Amino acid sequence: YQNNLSPYGITFLGKAYTESDLIGYAYDYEQASQVRLAPTSTPAIPEPSLVGGLGGFCLLMLSLRFHQQQK
Repeated sequence: YQNNLSPYGITFLGKAYTESDLIGYAYDYEQASQVRLAPTSTPAIPEPSLVGGLGGFCLLMLSLRFHQQQK
């Protein structure tokens, strides 16, 4: 860890089916504390490209056409 910070963790617990609230609390904590360091052992996730978006759109259209032909 940089700046001689010791590793530590935090846990957010809640009742059943409150996962969306817990994720929101964890995100808010992460943004407010600004202590998270991105791992250096894994590459950054690239931003989605226009080509990838168009590929997904084409698959969606093919799927819709297939389902229409099945009716």
